[in-house]
Amino acid sequence: GHTRDEGTFFIAGDPKFGKFTRDDARERAKTLAGDNGLALLAAAETYRKDPSGTTLIADLWTYTWAFAGSVTIAERKAAQESSVYAYVLDWKTPVVNGVLGATHALDVPLVFNTVGRAYALLGTGAEPVALAQRMQAAWIAFARSGDPNVEGLPAWPRYNSESRATMFFDAACHVESDPFPEVRRLLCA
Repeated sequence: GHTRDEGTFFIAGDPKFGKFTRDDARERAKTLAGDNGLALLAAAETYRKDPSGTTLIADLWTYTWAFAGSVTIAERKAAQESSVYAYVLDWKTPVVNGVLGATHALDVPLVFNTVGRAYALLGTGAEPVALAQRMQAAWIAFARSGDPNVEGLPAWPRYNSESRATMFFDAACHVESDPFPEVRRLLCA
């Protein structure tokens, strides 16, 4: 699995962060995905409502780096008939006025339930605490039994190449089948 906005972490230090244009996104798409770049950018635009250039560049990072790798691993492990469960952390951190979204490594203090040591990344309040409790319970259940299904989460089906069931962790968790399908076809074919 991965976080929904992995890429914000990698571009947040750029002086143009928050000011990237769609032209910048087109150039970055070519750099990150070569011949598939413009098609990938067009697909990325369909998964957000009126995305900014900065959001699109972050998404291109997320898709080419984290999403493609996660899907490739899940597909290969599922073909071995392994117990595979895919996830996307969709919960957005409120810190820094929320500009980082569900950034890279945001899932780590949630899975290990170290919220009290990660206020600078997660913020404070009941929401990250509740999410950490659900995520940690799922990881512990998976480590013990190979099945992450726990009370407090919707039914989480195994990942396979037909349904590609993926748990989206957020304040209200849900499962989606084959999220970001056009991106998957472009990057993982």
